[in-house]
Amino acid sequence: MSNLSEAQAWTNDVEHLQQASVPAPAIASVVFEGISKQFAAGEGAPRALHEVNLSIERGKIFGIIGRSGAGKSTLLRLVNRLETPTAGAVHINGRDVVGLNAAELVLLRRRIGMVFQHFNLLSAKTVWENVALPLKIAGLPKPQIRQKVDALLELVGLSDKRDSPPSRLSGGQKQRVGIARALVHDPDILLCDEATSALDPETTHAILALLKDIRRRLGLTIILITHEMAVIREVCDNVAVLEAGQVVETGEVWRVFGDPRHAATRSLLRPLVHDLPEEWSARLRVPELGPVLSPGSIEILLDLRFTGAGEREPELGLLFNRLGALSQKVSLVHSALEPIQGRMQGRLVLAVSFLRSQGLTSPVAALLETARSFADKVEMLGYV
Repeated sequence: MSNLSEAQAWTNDVEHLQQASVPAPAIASVVFEGISKQFAAGEGAPRALHEVNLSIERGKIFGIIGRSGAGKSTLLRLVNRLETPTAGAVHINGRDVVGLNAAELVLLRRRIGMVFQHFNLLSAKTVWENVALPLKIAGLPKPQIRQKVDALLELVGLSDKRDSPPSRLSGGQKQRVGIARALVHDPDILLCDEATSALDPETTHAILALLKDIRRRLGLTIILITHEMAVIREVCDNVAVLEAGQVVETGEVWRVFGDPRHAATRSLLRPLVHDLPEEWSARLRVPELGPVLSPGSIEILLDLRFTGAGEREPELGLLFNRLGALSQKVSLVHSALEPIQGRMQGRLVLAVSFLRSQGLTSPVAALLETARSFADKVEMLGYV
């Protein structure tokens, strides 16, 4: 096929897209409406998804997380119609894509890039050829292919690797090639299927930084699935938690991380929660103080949680001063505070000492009341 006929074919595709009333690229939004998916037929067959309702805003990085088998990959593959729902609708830019015909599906998938966990690069082709392949298949003229591929390799930081085969690349470099290839058709949605699961932590951080930069530069909507809560925390604006094919929790990342409501969310967050240091947990006793305390100094542990809901920075200096005025001594046992989407979240565990001669009920109540004026949740863990 000549370059002219290739260009004409490309033009015809675009005209067909417009005639089919599929919304033009550059404004992305995805809505799942009453989505169910059942792979096996028959009454009682297990469902991969069940009545999923979810809206993904344009221009956001949206994370979908859940345990293995929760339905994450199935939900993601509904966006570009690699899977078809058993029931429900998937709206992209306001149009239900479930009923698209074969020609319309080709055009839809050109507007939705996809990045895979295991890169899926062709070992016999160079970096440049791997990125160029989708454009060649689409029939784009060679000068346009050259210009597009060179620009994308520069965007992902691989211009100097253009002639290298995949076997000479690191895992992070291979994923950069995969990202460049996913961007060749100027998509308005980018799907990431466990895109960092095969990478080490340092490389994962670099890839996530690249995705954030791409979103900023190109205005993409990025939907990623992962089982790693640290990935969600670092890159996403919003998150949905899947459990047994259903959305059990969704919202802004700071809100879901700061105050998880569902048991599945708390379980997934567990690896990010730091336990009390062993030297303290071994000495900790239950909160019932009176019957077992000997005369003298009493040391209790206060657990302060910061969810970010108050939009306030923890005033730790003032906190220590106020608690110190009510006690003999305040010590920091454990600290895990960090900002998520500009809101400070995490946990402080403090050891607070006071004399038994002061009594029990009054000092403890005063300490708890004071701590609650600084933190969103306060609990007395016990005494040591």
